[in-house]
Amino acid sequence: ELPPYPFQHQHYWLHPEAPSVGTGVPHPAVSAAAAGSLLGARLPSSPLAEAQFAPSLDPSAHPCLDESVVGGRPVVSAGVFVESLIEAVTELAGPGPVSVEDLELPADLALAPAGAGRTAQLVVNSDRFDYHAQDTAGAWQLYARAVARSGAAAAPTVALAAGGSGRELTGEELYRLLWQRGLYLGSAVRWVERITLGRGEATAGIRRASPAETEPYVIHPGLVDAMFQTALACFPADGPALVPAGLERFVHYDRGGHRDGLRCHAELFDGGARARIRLVAANGRLVAEADGVRFVDAPTRAEEPPVTPS
Repeated sequence: ELPPYPFQHQHYWLHPEAPSVGTGVPHPAVSAAAAGSLLGARLPSSPLAEAQFAPSLDPSAHPCLDESVVGGRPVVSAGVFVESLIEAVTELAGPGPVSVEDLELPADLALAPAGAGRTAQLVVNSDRFDYHAQDTAGAWQLYARAVARSGAAAAPTVALAAGGSGRELTGEELYRLLWQRGLYLGSAVRWVERITLGRGEATAGIRRASPAETEPYVIHPGLVDAMFQTALACFPADGPALVPAGLERFVHYDRGGHRDGLRCHAELFDGGARARIRLVAANGRLVAEADGVRFVDAPTRAEEPPVTPS
């Protein structure tokens, strides 16, 4: 029998030593809208960058930030980076479909304990986006890099099978299995309600967003993470803890997280080396899709050398 889910226990969290970090960045004037977003406020213009933002790393404002725990540490999930890039493109180019390409996530961004600062910058040059944060020693590290731009073809309509003959799990059972692999996920990043597993593929039913989850996000990070979780369900149950390390292309077509009837289909290719994932509305329209998703064993992720934001 599977053990109870860890987030039912108040004593679970393990917090690292409080870092001593000097910010060394300008203090932006934060508008009410910017204060509520993951993107944060736009910083004063720099001659070395087209635009710079000060992303929010405050779990009290964004519970999704500290509810993905790997190796006993709350880390910023891939969904947060994807949503931050989409927010930046939307801020600079206006609303509409957004394409994120060649996303690389070279290292885990572990959150600082409550009350300790962690400074981040999202630097934009043309269509290139670099997400930096200061580590516990105050050195700048690169945690995400991608090419992102507005505009995409109209969302296609796709047909997903109503179900399958494979193993069926409830969302709770899926998250217990991920827990056994070493991935501990809180309610803000648990969106899968049920899932059917096939050979190298899975189809999941996705819960509807609550009113508090529809704003201020373009697509809630937990919904993006649910796409990756659907792909993780395709791997052996007794395998290691895997985390997204990059992807070839992610396209967000439409704000669809507030709708009923969302489903997600994931399929592995090349022996699990990459995955294709599609998030589909009840009417068959794509809400988002990801191609060439790569996962790595979480304990093997290397730290990046210090990088100065440009």
